[in-house]
Amino acid sequence: MSKFQAKLQEDRKNEETSNAGFKWEQCDDDTLFELAVQNTPISDIAKKLRRTEGSIRTRIVINSIWKSKNDNLSYEDAAALFNISVDEMKNYEQKKTQREDKKKNKPYNKPQQYQSSFPPSDYVEVLEGLTQMHKKQDDLKYRIEQVYKLLSKQ
Repeated sequence: MSKFQAKLQEDRKNEETSNAGFKWEQCDDDTLFELAVQNTPISDIAKKLRRTEGSIRTRIVINSIWKSKNDNLSYEDAAALFNISVDEMKNYEQKKTQREDKKKNKPYNKPQQYQSSFPPSDYVEVLEGLTQMHKKQDDLKYRIEQVYKLLSKQ
């Protein structure tokens, strides 16, 4: 098992980072966007989405780059919107290019015998399904709390 896989398994066992490594759903990105533009601390966003702070920072940078390209925003405007620096966006793109170049130049050697310590794919699918239901339940709870806050102000 690689160090990455071991860290991922460890993160998933922790309640606060139980979504680590799972696919991002649209509702997660919506919540991330909403909280990031409100300048919510990354640690709070990570707890809300049950992910690591590093993955939150990376996802904010990815979304800012996407927004810049798709909404015809300058890097400066996209960075300001997400409360990050232009350098973070440029560094991410530079590292991404380096990873892609390295991947292109690396010969692929299929391992003779691959033994994974991860559970079989059937279990992974069930676990991902349960995790998605849990995330949607948390999102619903959050939205109900927001509605309750609005109603209690009136």
